[in-house]
Amino acid sequence: MNPCGFFKIKVENHKHKKEKILDIAYQYERRLDDRHKKNSFISNTDYEDEIQDLEWAKIVFCDKTANNLKTKINKLYGEHHIDVVDSWVSQYYAMTSSEHLPHNHVGGDVAVNMCGVYYVDLPNTKLSTKFILNGKVVSPRIKEGEMIFFDSKILHFSPPNKTKKDKTIVAMNLYVS
Repeated sequence: MNPCGFFKIKVENHKHKKEKILDIAYQYERRLDDRHKKNSFISNTDYEDEIQDLEWAKIVFCDKTANNLKTKINKLYGEHHIDVVDSWVSQYYAMTSSEHLPHNHVGGDVAVNMCGVYYVDLPNTKLSTKFILNGKVVSPRIKEGEMIFFDSKILHFSPPNKTKKDKTIVAMNLYVS
């Protein structure tokens, strides 16, 4: 399976999930430095925790949201099985220029072929994930409370947060077979 392009789904019960995710996320005090590029950092994330688990995905995927994803994948690609491999939270604090430079999700320890980003707290649509396709930056239309899915090979990045509000996302890797 090679999922191409982008698609999005609405996450059910966003207001409740947002409150729960933010309550947990703000208890963390971690910063992930991008050791490959200077001046790039995510303000707060549990990505580098020793054990990545599915706790964030469990909050995001109620039965209805999971069914929306399955329906969308089956419509676009035919009948497939979906496994969420891992999930993590990332926050980009206000007025910090916090960002995540271009990267993709290939070559890790576990096979993945699709990524998802749930926009928990998105103060400005200009802060949504950007993608690099054929040398051009592409910005799919996305709103808070939505989740975008894309091929794990696609280069993507989070632009610097220079706004007066924090941005919070739940990211996850999936294997669709």
